[in-house]
Amino acid sequence: MSEEPLVAVVIATWNWSQALRLSLRSALAQTERRIEVLVVADGCTDDTAQAVRDIADPRVRLIELPERTGSQAAPNDRGIAEARAPWIAYLGHDDLWHPRHLETLVRVAEREAADLAYAVGLIYGPPGTGQRSVSGITRSGRPERDAFFPPTTLLHRRDLTARVGPWPVPAETALPIDVDLQRRAWDAGLRFVPSGCATAFKFPAAQRRDAYRRRDVAEQAALLARLEQDADGTLAEELVDLAAALARNEGGLIYAASAAAPGRHHRRNLAHKGAAAE
Repeated sequence: MSEEPLVAVVIATWNWSQALRLSLRSALAQTERRIEVLVVADGCTDDTAQAVRDIADPRVRLIELPERTGSQAAPNDRGIAEARAPWIAYLGHDDLWHPRHLETLVRVAEREAADLAYAVGLIYGPPGTGQRSVSGITRSGRPERDAFFPPTTLLHRRDLTARVGPWPVPAETALPIDVDLQRRAWDAGLRFVPSGCATAFKFPAAQRRDAYRRRDVAEQAALLARLEQDADGTLAEELVDLAAALARNEGGLIYAASAAAPGRHHRRNLAHKGAAAE
């Protein structure tokens, strides 16, 4: 009998199989091997299903939603509902992890009896700008209510959404949906802890105009190739690049977006990255 998974990796995806193939390689390269990878396809009409079948790893499972919902909320909730593992991690289908990402998060979460643990995330600005920012570090050095931790950086107990409510419907929340969920967890008194390790690499589609029309994965492919060759050396180089960007005042710490009219954040992001319904 196979070992029970410790972490369920939920990858919400829509019509970007080129990016998905890279994020799956990143997930399956984790030093924490006790994982299940739940790829939740949000009404995909491309070759996403074939991309998952090509992996041929029994830890990977495809869940197909019959119609597109237009955000990660429903796919994430479905992944949590299908998960067997006691911990949930999210990996953006166009993001990457250092091989020790899950190992370090699980270690600190279990040691500190946390409900939610977060890694330091390196966030890449639009290609060619040299811009960098960082999440998972706060001015106070402690978890803060207004800090923002991208889902790609998170690990939480499976029952978190049962305790604070599911991922919100984008049209009904004044905050970005990931901020909304984290704010509810914070206000419910759940325990947040940092890993203190830079292990997540985020390429925000919302900062890349028409990303879902162009479907360019050159940035991710180049970084993944370097991580697979020398993960720690690559991380050291990326941290130097981050420091250089900060010295040029081309980046900073990430804090939560302010509230807006319900659904506004969601509609604006979809339009900018070329993923709005046609």
